[in-house]
Amino acid sequence: LGFLYSLVAMALFLSYRVLNIADMTTDGCFILGAAVSVTFAAAGHPILGMFAAIVAGCMAGFVTAFLPYVLYHRVNTEWIDGSRGELMAALDPFVRGKTMEETALAVNVWCCAHATYTPADDRTLGPLAVLRRTMGRCGEESVLAVAALRSVGIPARQCYCPRWSHCDDNHAWVEAWVAGDWHYLGACEPEPVLDRGWFTAAASRAMLVHTKQWGHFSEETQLHITPTYQQISCTARYAQMRKLTVQVQDQGKPQQGVPVAFQIVNYSELFTLHQGVTDEKGRACFETGLGDLCVYVWHNGKML
Repeated sequence: LGFLYSLVAMALFLSYRVLNIADMTTDGCFILGAAVSVTFAAAGHPILGMFAAIVAGCMAGFVTAFLPYVLYHRVNTEWIDGSRGELMAALDPFVRGKTMEETALAVNVWCCAHATYTPADDRTLGPLAVLRRTMGRCGEESVLAVAALRSVGIPARQCYCPRWSHCDDNHAWVEAWVAGDWHYLGACEPEPVLDRGWFTAAASRAMLVHTKQWGHFSEETQLHITPTYQQISCTARYAQMRKLTVQVQDQGKPQQGVPVAFQIVNYSELFTLHQGVTDEKGRACFETGLGDLCVYVWHNGKML
């Protein structure tokens, strides 16, 4: 029993250590404690779960999939509403006895039955608010789907194309960890199989697809790192890529610490897909899909 409590304490510690100031001041220990409790319940019988946790703790999958993509309560910037227990209770009859792939597909069907697409503003509702409103934009539908998948023990994350390269607009969808790899699905847009969605062709032309990982566990391509999360690139799963390298020199000397922005034309504006900083050799790199980019450099108070 003491060992089981130690696992819960570790899970709470890992959850709290990646909280930002907003979560720490608005979300009490009840919500995080409930999320941890439901996560362990979804793992199965507590006694068997202890031995499974020992084995899982020795595996890379425990770190790369379970901690950031099942245990953690946040998907993106949505309001934290303590949905984990309610979602698990509602979904349990639909997924009991199913494989991971069958479970992922069944959860998405359930999400489709409870929420549909509608345009909305930039504020992101939490999972329970989407359920009660019965609608949401793609970012909110994917928040619901990710939270639902995590509630039944399926590692899941929200993927986001910040701007399409072939037309105006953007899109968000879901990836679920099934059979040792990530597979995509349209949130609240069920298909009979994984890795199929209306956006498949569009994503093959994307310049960037990324996701947020809470904590710092991933070995995938890192785009941006903060104290609480890192932004990682998923583009290679959808589109052909090239590595673009820009070197900044002043009178032949490499310039370190110079901001370099890689931008795309969308909605009649230049949208920054990625901003890097030059290294000691004056170089900044960006791995991107195939297409047209504008590159801007800020040096000595001038935009070049």
